Amino acid sequence: MDFISSCVLLLLMVLNMSAGILAYSCFIQGQNNMWHITFNPQEVTAVPGLCALISCNFTYPDKAEPIQKILLYACNKNEICNKKIFNSNEESRRDKQSETGQIEMLETDPHKNNCSIIMKDINVTDEGEYAFRVEGSNTKKITYPTRFKISIQEKPIMDIPPLREGEPAGLNCSAPFPCPETPPDITWLIKIKGEPAFKLQDNITLATFKSYYLSTLALTPSSKLHDATVGCYVTYGHVEISTSRTLEVMYGNTSSVVIQGTETFLKKLGLSTILTFLAGMACSAVIFSVTLCCWVSCHRANKHKGLTANPDTGVNLEIQGPQTKLQRCSRGGGSSWGRSRRGHLCYY
Repeated sequence: MDFISSCVLLLLMVLNMSAGILAYSCFIQGQNNMWHITFNPQEVTAVPGLCALISCNFTYPDKAEPIQKILLYACNKNEICNKKIFNSNEESRRDKQSETGQIEMLETDPHKNNCSIIMKDINVTDEGEYAFRVEGSNTKKITYPTRFKISIQEKPIMDIPPLREGEPAGLNCSAPFPCPETPPDITWLIKIKGEPAFKLQDNITLATFKSYYLSTLALTPSSKLHDATVGCYVTYGHVEISTSRTLEVMYGNTSSVVIQGTETFLKKLGLSTILTFLAGMACSAVIFSVTLCCWVSCHRANKHKGLTANPDTGVNLEIQGPQTKLQRCSRGGGSSWGRSRRGHLCYY
């Protein structure tokens, strides 16, 4: 009984392994029967005047064999890719270049699933998206929906952290590396006011990556470097790009920086400009004071002022505040003050 159980268990294990191998084989076959394309990277940053390498691999169904041609289309702003710029089946171009010679395939055999290309002499107008199209036999063809993009960079990118006197800092300058034929060479220059520019050669580290180079300049800033100009120059053979920044070095505490900034501002204005400004402020203050005094005096003289007269005594009475209408009350005898039945002020 135990022997039978062991055999059944062994049989189940064999069947399970066979099913796994069969599933994996079906998966691999399914992968080979799919239209698919990959780019590494999908976006390439290029420099005008240089080339750009587009690394590309693709797959297609077995029924599409043999592959007839590979085409490349440029896409417009509406994401419509209908401008053909490359055809691998051009009989007049044995080296598989485009008609203008700008695009060249690295692998001339399309059955090796390599669609990598080099675009030469990149121009600003070449910025945008591109789509590959593969055409095989039996009307099997496709324009791959996955596209690659070319971005244009005309200056290196400089990153400067906040600088404080006596505190070490690192300045970074990165440059794209789109073309394997011409790696970038990064140089640092600095120009202090009143002194000639000079090249920095010490305390510089370089990190290389697949798509860009990064140069880091380590320095300990001093007050002398405040308002100095630092430049990053990148050369690719005969092509050069550059950028520059003005350094702002904080020295002392924040209040001293503010005071120093105020002093610098006043020096730039000049003594005559400051005196003219103060005289104008003084005149404006005097004119405003006189105007305000006149307005207050006139307002007080006219505010709710009324004159009444007592016919018996001939004395004028000035009443301030809300005016009260006087009425003569009908009562014989001498004159005196009182109120009518309705509460109005009157005299007899």
